[in-house]
Amino acid sequence: MEPIDLVPSGYRFLPTAEELLVDYLANWVAGAPLPGRAVAFADVYGTEPWNLLGSDRQEGYFFAERKPKNSGGSRVDRKAGSGSWTLYKKQETVKSMVGGREMVVGERAAFLSTMVGGRTPGGR
Repeated sequence: MEPIDLVPSGYRFLPTAEELLVDYLANWVAGAPLPGRAVAFADVYGTEPWNLLGSDRQEGYFFAERKPKNSGGSRVDRKAGSGSWTLYKKQETVKSMVGGREMVVGERAAFLSTMVGGRTPGGR
């Protein structure tokens, strides 16, 4: 898979979790065009994590389908190439105003890629 260069050099994409869910994911689900190319669709499980981004990028935003560990199970298989995705921060609920009421629209989670042996690609 070719590295994805979604945001021009010199710019930084810093959306809130609510913006990602309401402006990007909801548009995709509804079949509406996404605003810009800052969020990509990627096979985060079948690609080495360091190959997802361009050489000068250290973070990115991707839509990916969840991959269950077994059929019908609720646990997620987070294997990725020669490593895995590890939950980096506790999951938080994301709320938004919908029809004049504040409602939960999703959950936010941050992941860190770890290689076999428990080390991150940077050696930490």
